[in-house]
Amino acid sequence: MTRAIVVELIDRIEVSETYDMNGEKFLDINISYKFSLKNSNREPQKINRAV
Repeated sequence: MTRAIVVELIDRIEVSETYDMNGEKFLDINISYKFSLKNSNREPQKINRAV
């Protein structure tokens, strides 16, 4: 994916501070798209990533 496509599709990317859960470190990544999911059957997805 090129930078131009990312700029066109994504409004904002938020990355949380790392946190511990059961001895593992995680962070949350939230991606806000410029288009609406209002007319779509898809739900927004939250990405939980171990660090």
